[in-house]
Amino acid sequence: MKKHLFIISLVFSLSFFISCSDQLCEQEVTYTKATAIYADLNDFRIDNLNESPKQLESANKIYLSNDLILISERMKGIHVYDNSDPKNPIAINFLTIPGNNEMFVENNIIYADSYYDMLKIDISSPLQATVVSRLENAIRPQFSNDRGQILVGFNEEIVTEQLSCSDHIQNNKSIYFDWNSQRIDDSAIPTAFVSNSNGSLGTANRIAKMDDLIFIIDKTNIYTLEDNENLSEATWPQSIGWALETIYPADGHLFLGSNNGMQIFRIQEDNRVSLRGEFFHATGCDPVLPTDQNVAYVTLRSGDECPGDENNISVVNIAILNTPSLIQEIAMDSPYGMTLHEDKLYVGEGINGFKIFDASERDNLRLIETNRSIETYDIIVHPTDSNILLFANPNGISQYATEGQDYNLLSSITY
Repeated sequence: MKKHLFIISLVFSLSFFISCSDQLCEQEVTYTKATAIYADLNDFRIDNLNESPKQLESANKIYLSNDLILISERMKGIHVYDNSDPKNPIAINFLTIPGNNEMFVENNIIYADSYYDMLKIDISSPLQATVVSRLENAIRPQFSNDRGQILVGFNEEIVTEQLSCSDHIQNNKSIYFDWNSQRIDDSAIPTAFVSNSNGSLGTANRIAKMDDLIFIIDKTNIYTLEDNENLSEATWPQSIGWALETIYPADGHLFLGSNNGMQIFRIQEDNRVSLRGEFFHATGCDPVLPTDQNVAYVTLRSGDECPGDENNISVVNIAILNTPSLIQEIAMDSPYGMTLHEDKLYVGEGINGFKIFDASERDNLRLIETNRSIETYDIIVHPTDSNILLFANPNGISQYATEGQDYNLLSSITY
């Protein structure tokens, strides 16, 4: 009996000690506190999107065609630039899309979210874009308040507070809260290319299209829509993982990047997806790029907005999709988005510039250039002129003419 009492007393003492330790571990933190705003979605559903050009304040996703650049601005809409002369891109239109975060473009059609709706927009006439279809509540609202209103934005203020160490809030960060103080994760990738018109896709997409199906991911779910002139729901949302970040379609499969690896999904006859194979790595931010030769490239990045402490690019054998395996691993500085053009792999490294690899042998990357002079979060090649590269960074989008390792600035769209 005394032995049992001793154990109970010891457990209670340890619990008390741990509790007191948590309370004693406090720190003063100055951060941006973003408090959720709620509204009725009907107030934001508009079909006349076209407005006169607006000042670009920040870029989210970017699409490039032979003569157009589309730049989405988070929660506001899409800026349309005439880029027929890369030396002088001109803003010609602004598409007002409240609550827009993601877009995918194919054959003059933009697929874009508007809060929780999905829009199909015809931009064959760039000055008169039209909404072809709107699917309301295509994405299930994840955050609503006690009155049934939906999360539509945030009020931000800089605050200084005494917080417990267990809150895991760092100085100078933006932290997002629901109405009941629940934390909401923001995207880890600030600026990214979604694609260009020659079919080269960016690696930071959260929307993908394959045949007549549209796939959208949030942190844990995949949504499948059908595009037969009008958008319609193809299946119920599926819970497929956690900390999902990117989606890339290739060879009838979907390659998803998450915080801890790459997942490969097949598309079933009923339009639902099923897991085909997985490749795990240390935790971090993770774009994925499958290639045309049974090889995929997976970048892993650490940093303030990404968990973990590894920075590298993995070359993965996907010849057998059920069991992808590591072929090669190359240390990097801070890899972000990447693109493969012909036999060269371009990888943005943020404040560390960019790297170019010889990928003529897809399973054996060889570094051929490191450039630290151009801050690069993503990079893409012009669809019809491979001597022009576009670089995205937090200050704007720049176009450079290249000759060997010389880069001559043609123009910049700044904000």
